[in-house]
Amino acid sequence: MVTDPLAKHYAHLSPRERLRALLEAHLRDDDATATRLWDTCPTHSYRSTDSAFRAPHDQLARLTLAVAVEVGTRLGALGLLDRLGDRVLPPYLILAVCEAVGRAEDEAAPGGGPDGVADADPDAESEVRRALDATLAGDTEPARQLAEQFLPETAGAVADMVAGVRLRELAKIKSVLAGLDGVTGPALGMSAADVLRAFVPHVGRAVAALDLAGVPTDPQLTEEYAGVCRARWQKATASD
Repeated sequence: MVTDPLAKHYAHLSPRERLRALLEAHLRDDDATATRLWDTCPTHSYRSTDSAFRAPHDQLARLTLAVAVEVGTRLGALGLLDRLGDRVLPPYLILAVCEAVGRAEDEAAPGGGPDGVADADPDAESEVRRALDATLAGDTEPARQLAEQFLPETAGAVADMVAGVRLRELAKIKSVLAGLDGVTGPALGMSAADVLRAFVPHVGRAVAALDLAGVPTDPQLTEEYAGVCRARWQKATASD
């Protein structure tokens, strides 16, 4: 016997009311009410596009969106790295050069000035000022040249660090795309980059602008994405 006084209204609930009632029943562990909510839901007949086309299309769209999120994260890291190289590192290098120049002057002429401090090298000071002014104006090349002149090892280490991080991010992008390629290549004869550009144009265009030639892939990351993509694609096309 149904004791819920609202049960007779279940057939007339709106879709949103039914959904909320179903979730609340699950929260109460009320399986009987949940079953009645399902059983009293109106049924309809629908016309739809061919599922043999729609299912793989929708699955590929979801896979591509997941890849786009991962690739977008890496593109953001690359953008941050570029801003770091353009805006943060040059002032740091200038400060390091100032310290190195001052230390070299102290070592070369200790107590050279009347107050016991070495006189500054006007040429070095002028170069530092020019590099700083150029950096503030958006031109970071003088700062890099200054660092290479006075602190070649530091400048080289910074350049190697930035290049290494950039290469790792590019490798992750290429690896993720290679994973999706495992589906799009055999199934459609299309590259993952083209499929990405078709579904998510702004990310696809950003990837197309990258130079990935010679960038190595991470086999583990590639296989991880390839495995997920193959499994979901096979499920979507199981009725073919």
